[in-house]
Amino acid sequence: MDFQYGVERTHNNGHLAITNPVVCETTLRVVLVSLFPEHLSDLIPYLSKHCCDVFIAHSVDLNIMRAMQPDVVVLDHTVAIPISCKPNADEVKELTAVYLLPSEVDPNQLELSPNIEVVMYPANFSELLYRLRALHRQQRLPFQSVSSRRTFKNMTMNYERKQAVLNHGGLDLTKSEFDILWTLVESNGAVLTREEIMDKVWGEQYVPGSNTIDVHIKALRKKLKDNANSPQYIETVRGVGYRLSI
Repeated sequence: MDFQYGVERTHNNGHLAITNPVVCETTLRVVLVSLFPEHLSDLIPYLSKHCCDVFIAHSVDLNIMRAMQPDVVVLDHTVAIPISCKPNADEVKELTAVYLLPSEVDPNQLELSPNIEVVMYPANFSELLYRLRALHRQQRLPFQSVSSRRTFKNMTMNYERKQAVLNHGGLDLTKSEFDILWTLVESNGAVLTREEIMDKVWGEQYVPGSNTIDVHIKALRKKLKDNANSPQYIETVRGVGYRLSI
């Protein structure tokens, strides 16, 4: 069985048969940068089957990347984890990038650029594909007509710089974490459902059963040193969603 251009092909007695055809009106161009791409041998055909054009590279060369014009760059660190990911992040600061990290690694202990999205691996392939598409759309759906600065309690945010400062110290937030926090601050205490947060931040409909928003909220609370039982910043409204704790 082989996969190409979103079509599943099977070979039967020398004859080629197409089963479960997938019509790809658009494709996502993904460059996978990995020293050991064979470790991702299951992921690559899955992405190809689901309307992704996957290209393999062993290192980051910005000239080649610009020529290929990828929609998303995936940096594989599932086998070899550097002490600091910052140099690699600096190399791809012009690109939309996803880090694949092994599940036993704490991403909060790594120096990551704010434009990097982290996915823990092994991951559910459908969830990973969703994150790749969402990150791509996120770059193309910026917030419209917003003031670039917001203040809430002892925290200030600068949207243009994607910076958040708490008690005069910078918060090390991913782009998704920043945008979720910005959305909550911008709501001025109104309750936002998970669907509304998903639509505002990623421009997509919320997938029932997905814990994407909850995972990001948990990470935000950890970085804000916020207690979910006695919140100072983000409050859970049971059965509805989240809001600022005013």
